[in-house]
Amino acid sequence: MQKVMTELPETRYIELPEASIAYSISGKGWPLLLLHGFPETHVAWFQIAPFLEDRFMLIMPDLPGYGDSIVTASGGDDRYTKRNMARLLVAFMEKLGYRQFSLAGHDRGARVAFRLCLDFPHHVQKVAMLDIIPTADIADRLNFKLASSLGNWWLMGQPSPLPETLLAASHEFYLEHILHSWSGGKAFLILSPGANTPVVLGIRHQGVLFLLNTAWAIRLTWKMNSKAGRKARK
Repeated sequence: MQKVMTELPETRYIELPEASIAYSISGKGWPLLLLHGFPETHVAWFQIAPFLEDRFMLIMPDLPGYGDSIVTASGGDDRYTKRNMARLLVAFMEKLGYRQFSLAGHDRGARVAFRLCLDFPHHVQKVAMLDIIPTADIADRLNFKLASSLGNWWLMGQPSPLPETLLAASHEFYLEHILHSWSGGKAFLILSPGANTPVVLGIRHQGVLFLLNTAWAIRLTWKMNSKAGRKARK
């Protein structure tokens, strides 16, 4: 019998000194932290949750800066680095009472998971990292067809405030276009015809608009051209 989640779990909030983390929780057993990718929110896990919640306590947050998770501390780009996201999520899990947990991340969430394992290895029992595209290596192999399919990369790699200004005027259209094109039109079939609402509304926060062009690659130009970027890849 097919397992289907018939309604969205309650969205809860944890307040930290530097952020407010929105999340849902379901299941029972060992804690499993699930980190979504771009341009999603924790709603992305709801089709998978029914297959895991018999064995795991699923903790599904919006990444800091995405959805309803807001970075409240003032500052610059460093607020949205994968290292700072990982630090905030460890604090989030500790506040929930979980000092050790398993971890699975997809896309951007997988990059955060990788950083979390490097900086907080004693907190993670097991980890799964899914669908990480190596930005600089892709750029090295770039051709016209590939460049055309990754137009969002180049837009969000432009200097601030160009990407934020353009996205602020058309964020829902932009997000819907990405989700539909990447999924072959199936992205909104999460639970029901109206279940996409938490995903679409999540991009309205100014923190997300700022994050889109800073945390995606922390500047494509740095990764592709700088000596530091090249050295970091070796």
